[in-house]
Amino acid sequence: SNLLSVKQQDIFTATEKFYNDLGEERRKFYEYRLSVAERDKESLTEINGSLILVTNGYDSDMMREVVNFATEKTLKYGAVFSGNDSDGYSFVIASKSQDMNILRNDLNSKLNGRGGGRDGMIQGKAITTKKEIADFFKELQEVEEIHAIRYSEFLKKLEENKLYKSDKTELWECMNCG
Repeated sequence: SNLLSVKQQDIFTATEKFYNDLGEERRKFYEYRLSVAERDKESLTEINGSLILVTNGYDSDMMREVVNFATEKTLKYGAVFSGNDSDGYSFVIASKSQDMNILRNDLNSKLNGRGGGRDGMIQGKAITTKKEIADFFKELQEVEEIHAIRYSEFLKKLEENKLYKSDKTELWECMNCG
């Protein structure tokens, strides 16, 4: 075709123009993807204090864009799952206040996930369904309520200087040396 052929002396100029045009199209496409992510921020669903979006067709940049927005709006988790029920979902989840290692382990176990991350953010893939994702975040609330009760009891004992003291005799065993 005429678009793909140039005279030999024009190859450098044509290649440079093609490269620049391609870069401009990539920039436009990137901006379009971010505009889709910007629009979808309004579609975040609140589940027990976490903001979650389950969608299809997002790449990792788009997921991080929405997750960063969500973590600014919640004290719990901001999460984006992109995929479908038959192939599974890629995910990015972040929090400024929650332990992401515990969440990662639970998610990998309960949603057939694989992934990792560092402080504040995890990412990976889960072979699961949209319903199971929603149920997972609903269950987190129940677990957090149980932990809140347990830790408030510890705090009370600590404040009363009874954490390691009791009115009855108890046997303690070191978990390291026995």
